[in-house]
Amino acid sequence: KWVLYGIILIVSYLMVSRYSFLTMKFNDASIKNNLPKIIIAAVAVISAFLFGWLAVPITFVFYLLISFISKKQLK
Repeated sequence: KWVLYGIILIVSYLMVSRYSFLTMKFNDASIKNNLPKIIIAAVAVISAFLFGWLAVPITFVFYLLISFISKKQLK
């Protein structure tokens, strides 16, 4: 029960924070610009087959990690 409250607080903070997250729009066809999005999609599909509904939080955490890593590399 308390874990859910913690997750709600973290997600609520991230939604109103000034962090910029990765958008899932494909603006061009180059693999270099779309590699983080392709990796997230691949992790989502693979974890859906392996873990079922547990793939949703796995994909969400992976999305956050990739967003932070890819934004640091762009700066």
